[in-house]
Amino acid sequence: DWARAAKISGARFTVYRGIGAKLERALISFMLEVTGGLPAEGDTVTLYNLSARGLLSSVNSSSTAIQTVSATLSEGKATGSNGSFLFRVEKNGAYYRFYNASFGYLSTEGTKALYTATASESCDFTVEEFNGGYKLLSREGKELQALDRKVAPKSEEKDRDTLTFHFFPCAND
Repeated sequence: DWARAAKISGARFTVYRGIGAKLERALISFMLEVTGGLPAEGDTVTLYNLSARGLLSSVNSSSTAIQTVSATLSEGKATGSNGSFLFRVEKNGAYYRFYNASFGYLSTEGTKALYTATASESCDFTVEEFNGGYKLLSREGKELQALDRKVAPKSEEKDRDTLTFHFFPCAND
């Protein structure tokens, strides 16, 4: 729907409707299912968000919010636009932890997603299948979402893709 796309974004974007939208979504889901599976303890992965079409990366110095960088997927691996941000997967009982050598553990504090130097319960996430990928839920039951890199109570209505993550190895690794 070129006319609607022009109204929404200006130029060079498309809006798919009906069977076109279903086909695009099916192809994306198939590709991500084949390549972005659940990581094992000790794996080194990138965290790719479907809505942002990017990877979780460094911290915004002015707000401490976690940023995303655009990424491309090829042959089951991710490449970030300014390098890739790698996480080592750890397990704490039934929970997953994601550690980055430069910034520390992916963590939640209130409604913010951030990094912390030491592991604690705020670094614990359950990972459940969702929307063709995975949803990360904090121990407190808040969902990690990527567009504004926040965590939010489960009850809030959100775009499903902002909550959908995939785990890919890094193409530069």
